Amino acid sequence: MTAHDPMTAHDPTTPGTDPLDGLVALAYEAGAGARPWADVCAALMDVFGLWSVQILGVFKANGSPMFSFGRGGPPAAGWLQYITTYHAINPRIPLATPIPLGAWFHDHEHFDDTFVATHPFFRDYLVPWGGRHMSATKLIDTDEFVVFVGLHRSVDMQPMSAAEIARFERVRSHLSRALALFVAVQRDHPRMLADHALLDPLDQAVLAVHSTRLIGYCNPAADRLLRSGGALCERDGFLDAQEIDGSRALASALFELELDLDGSAPSPAASPSASPPHAAPEAPRRVVRLAPVGGQPGQIVVLLPVHPDPSLHAFGDHPCAVAVARPLGGEVCLDPLLICTAYDLTPAEALVAIGVAQGHTPERIASDRRVSIATVRTQLRQVYEKLGVIRQSELVRVLVQMPRFASEGRPG
Repeated sequence: MTAHDPMTAHDPTTPGTDPLDGLVALAYEAGAGARPWADVCAALMDVFGLWSVQILGVFKANGSPMFSFGRGGPPAAGWLQYITTYHAINPRIPLATPIPLGAWFHDHEHFDDTFVATHPFFRDYLVPWGGRHMSATKLIDTDEFVVFVGLHRSVDMQPMSAAEIARFERVRSHLSRALALFVAVQRDHPRMLADHALLDPLDQAVLAVHSTRLIGYCNPAADRLLRSGGALCERDGFLDAQEIDGSRALASALFELELDLDGSAPSPAASPSASPPHAAPEAPRRVVRLAPVGGQPGQIVVLLPVHPDPSLHAFGDHPCAVAVARPLGGEVCLDPLLICTAYDLTPAEALVAIGVAQGHTPERIASDRRVSIATVRTQLRQVYEKLGVIRQSELVRVLVQMPRFASEGRPG
């Protein structure tokens, strides 16, 4: 149980006032467009002692997001993993979505510790990033759209109590009105892609690229990489490489992902139909290594197909590839996002791989992550198998080199 007492938390914006009054005032400012909704989420975290808060508006017609606001929770790398992989197997969604307006969904009432320890959404994704409990409720429900708020607590915290839920009910109507005001104000504005604000802070370069190599999204880190004069570049809005071999390799990799075959799901050859029930889907991926250019180090580009429905329409209504890129150097890669993407590891496995590469024992990794030593040893065996190594020194070497399997024999 966390030492933080949410019932005595102070208001972050107006010291000396009732925290709920300050929260309500902040919500109406956000509704009018004068403050970002992320500030409201941060205030909710502070007032109620939460790990994270997510406010999500969803169109009923196709399930695509109107908007998504949040604070706290997994790092941006974890959010990218969620929308590309783990959203599809989140067991909370089918139970929380149909609740009536004003009702509550509490996941601890449905999923006990045994379920959490064995289900890949919790075991491989949420718990490794530090999350555990969620209480969710609908704030708006119209013929056109619905708005949810999810209140999340970490593995070190208890679920929301009845007293805390009753306290939230004192601000529910104000949050609903403020969000309705926000929707009305934004009616004349084009719908923005909901998840970009969550991906922008990534230190890793992330782009969304269509089959034609047209760039649909580029976070600030990717923009810097494209402007660095290295192997990867942008030409008139299209992703390209400085040298012809690298350009051909990018085009070939995108073609092999078969993005134009279907707008809703991967091709049958890539379907996870043989996977066990509730397993995270195994998406095809391509890895392109680009040679050094102009004194800059070589670069690695990992391409992962993303289709609209299973990814919350995060990058639009058409299939695309998420490209994760970084310069190649002599250092060990300790970036969990790139390791997960390149080697098809779960977040839990990537964190174990990083811990081993840093020289930590399985016992220390288990202690740091608050899981059993048996769990860590199982994950370590899976890491070794997926990376094709049998000892720590080989693991470190692979993380230095980064993957060659998808571009072996390919120019660039």
